[in-house]
Amino acid sequence: LAVFGGVSSPPPAAAAGGETFEKMKLDDAALAKAVEKDIVENQFMVTGKLTRGLYDEKCMFTDEIDTYALDKWIEGTQLLFQNDYSHIDLDGPVAVTSEKVEFRFKERLQFNIPLVPLKCPLSGKLVLTRGADGLFTNYKETW
Repeated sequence: LAVFGGVSSPPPAAAAGGETFEKMKLDDAALAKAVEKDIVENQFMVTGKLTRGLYDEKCMFTDEIDTYALDKWIEGTQLLFQNDYSHIDLDGPVAVTSEKVEFRFKERLQFNIPLVPLKCPLSGKLVLTRGADGLFTNYKETW
């Protein structure tokens, strides 16, 4: 996944949801709705369009392949999956505690690879670990 490392980062205001978590003042129910919106409406796991104000700028994104910084994850996801085929659905509720937010997902992916657009279904779980300020400090995706 070399695309994750080779593109310059957009400024934070360029990502979806420029408001900070503190300004949003979200309780657990509102946080669950914000994450659900990122999944259902923004399709963030296949578009990179997340509510950036929910994430610590030092948040690390880990999947079964590698670990990425926030900006690199956004850019790489947009380059690799953003297309008319790729889609994600929730596979159960978004669970929120003071330590983490987690949910199960099902997605269909099409990798944006020239000449051979690889398609595959995938299901798994995402755990977003929360720091003391409530922001997400770690993204752990397992398939």
